[in-house]
Amino acid sequence: SPHYFARSFLKGSCKQQRTSLQLLSRFPRIGYSQPWVRAFRSSTSTLHSLQCLGEQNVGPDLPVCLIRCVEGEPHLTGKLSIAGKEKVFHRLQDDALETTVQRLERIAKEERKKVLAQGFKKPKKVKGKGKGRKRQMESTVEEPEGANTEHLPPPVLEDIDVWVEDSRGHRVSEDTMNKLALQDQYLLHVGDETFRMIKNVPEVNALAVEGKPMVGFQLCTDSQLLFASEHASRWEWYRLEVNEDAPDEEGGEGEDVEGKIDSKVLISTSQHYTPTGEDVGKRLMVRLTPGRVDEASGALVQGDAETFTMNRAVHQGPDMSVHEKRWQHCREFDLKKPSKLRIVSYNILADNYANTPFAVENLYRYCDQEYLQIDYRKQVFMWEILQYNAEIVCLQEVCADLYDKYIEPMMRAAGYTGIYTNKITSSRIGCATFFKSDRFSMRGFPIIADLTSEWERDEVLRSLCSGSSESAQNLHRALVRSTTVAQIITLEAKVDQDTEQGRRSRPVVVSNTHLFGNPDAPHVRLVQMASLQNMLKSHCEKLGGANWRSIPMVLCGDFNAPPQEFLHNFLTLGLVDRGHDDWGKGMIFKSLDSRKEREANWFARKTMSTEDYLRETILMSQPEVCAELEQPFVWRQACKDVPATFCTSFATQIVDYIYIAGDGLDVDSSLGSV
Repeated sequence: SPHYFARSFLKGSCKQQRTSLQLLSRFPRIGYSQPWVRAFRSSTSTLHSLQCLGEQNVGPDLPVCLIRCVEGEPHLTGKLSIAGKEKVFHRLQDDALETTVQRLERIAKEERKKVLAQGFKKPKKVKGKGKGRKRQMESTVEEPEGANTEHLPPPVLEDIDVWVEDSRGHRVSEDTMNKLALQDQYLLHVGDETFRMIKNVPEVNALAVEGKPMVGFQLCTDSQLLFASEHASRWEWYRLEVNEDAPDEEGGEGEDVEGKIDSKVLISTSQHYTPTGEDVGKRLMVRLTPGRVDEASGALVQGDAETFTMNRAVHQGPDMSVHEKRWQHCREFDLKKPSKLRIVSYNILADNYANTPFAVENLYRYCDQEYLQIDYRKQVFMWEILQYNAEIVCLQEVCADLYDKYIEPMMRAAGYTGIYTNKITSSRIGCATFFKSDRFSMRGFPIIADLTSEWERDEVLRSLCSGSSESAQNLHRALVRSTTVAQIITLEAKVDQDTEQGRRSRPVVVSNTHLFGNPDAPHVRLVQMASLQNMLKSHCEKLGGANWRSIPMVLCGDFNAPPQEFLHNFLTLGLVDRGHDDWGKGMIFKSLDSRKEREANWFARKTMSTEDYLRETILMSQPEVCAELEQPFVWRQACKDVPATFCTSFATQIVDYIYIAGDGLDVDSSLGSV
C-alpha cells in the first residue's frame, strides 16, 4: 500500500528503502501520480544513494545462497533469504536447472505477495447504530494529510526472472543438470536480488573430547567434519576461569558454562592437548573452525566454529615414574638407524570384560573399581604405548567405538596408520595393528584369517572335529563359536635398509591374533594356530616364490597359552606328536554357550574336590582327539625374559607373545626384564 512503502522508506533502513522503491517500480498500476511517490522522486540525493548501494551489491558483500550437494546423495539442498525470510529448497541433483528456477520463482512470488498484502486490508462488516446496517472501509494505517483516500486494489505481481550466471558472466542454460549449474561462486539472480552461491560450506557435525583431564595425559578430540579437512581446520584450546557459584540461566538445559566463564586464555592451537600443571583446577574448552582449501583458487574456505567445554576440571594424574627405566631404555635405543625395529604387543582389556560383576568381584579384586573404568584406563595405556615409540604396535581386545573415537585418532596424530579387524561376532571388539607411516607402507590389502572356519580347509584338522565322541563334538563347537580372527599385513620399508650393500629391502609380514581363552582348551588354541600357519604359508609362497621360507615375519598376540603349553612346541619345533599330554585336556573341556555357564564352570573348578580331580586325571590319560601336526616355519620367541603379562586375583602368568621367523630378524633387546 502507499502508506506501507512511505513508512518503510522514511523510517526503515537503507536496505528497506531500496526494497521499497524496487517493488514500486514493478507495479505501474499504483502510478507515480500519488503525492508520496512524487516526493520520493524529487529527492535526487536519495536516488543517488540507492544507485550507489546497487553498485556495492555486485561485490563480495552479496547475500549468499548456500548449496549442499554431496556425491552419492540423490538430492541437493539450497538455502537463501528472500524478503527477509530464510527459505530452503530441495531438488534432484540430476534434474535440469529449470526445475530449480521454477521453484525459486514460486517462492519469490509468494514472499513478495505476503509483503504487499501487509499494507492492504479487505473491507469487513461492522454493526451500525440504530436501524439498518452499512459497510464501512477501514484502513490499517492513518492516511497522511492531503493524501488520496481512495483505496486502490492490490497490485498485480509481474513475473520474476530467476537465472544463474557462471564465473564468466554467461547465463547458464536451464537444461544443465542442477549439480553442474549450481557451482561455487556462481551468481543466482532472483528478480532484482543477486546471491553469491557457496557450495558445500565446511561444517562440524560433532565435537567432543575423549578422556579425563589429567596432567601429563593427552586429550584427544573426537570430531566429525563435513566438506572440511583436519589439516585445513583451526583448533584452539582455552583455559577457563569458571565461576561455579554463578546461577544457571532459566530455561537452559544442563549446565550453562558460557554464562559462568569469567576469563579464558588461549593455550594451544593443536588438534590434541596435554594438560600441564598450570591447568590444575581449571576447565578446558576446545574451539574448532572447519576449513578446506578450494581446489580451483587455492583459497581457504571456512565454516562456523563449534566449541566443546569439558565438564570436569583438570587434576593431577597418576605417578608414572615407575616406568622411567623403560623410557630411558627406549631413548637409548637408536631408532634412527633403518636397520632397527621396535615391536609392541598389548592386550588393552576390553571394557565389557573388565567391568562385569564377575570380573570386579573375582578377577580384579585387588584393583579399585575407579581404575577399571575405561575413561581412566584408556589414557594410561595410550600414554604408555606412545612412550615406547615403536614402529609396529599390535593390540588385542580393542572395542570398535574406542578405536574410532580415541585410539586411531591418537595413533594417527603420532604418525601411525592403523588397521582394525572385528571378531566374527556382533560384538564390536577385535584386533588392531599400527605401523609408522614414515617408515612403512602397506603392500596390497590386509588378509583377515577367519579362524572359526579356516581349519575346515585342512584335512588333518578337519578329521579332529569329525568324530562322534563328546570331546570331538566339543572341539568342533568351540572352534565354530570362538569368534577368533587374525590379521596378516605385509609392510614394505620406505627407506632401503640395505643401501650399503645395494640390495632391495624385503617386505615384512606381520600377524596379530587373540586365541581362544578357556584354560582347559589348549587343543582349541593349537588348531587355531595351525590354521593361521597354513594361511601364512600360502601368503608367503605368493609373496616370495621359491624363497618364501626366508621372508621376515612377526607373530604377535594374546595366545592365552602359558609357556608350558604344547602350542609353543608347535611354533618353535615345527610339530606336535599325538602323544602329547595336552591332548588329554580335551577330555575334560566343555564348550559352554553362555557367559553365566562359563562363570559357573569356573567356580566349580576352583572348588573341585580331590575325588573329582583324580577322575579328571584318569580321563586325560586316554585322549580321544589327538593327531600329529606340523608347520613349516621356525619361530623364535623374541621376549623370553618377561616375568608376567597377565595378572588376576588368582593367577599371574605369561600369555602374550612376540615371535619372529625368516631371515634378517634378530632380537637386539627386550623390555621384559626392565
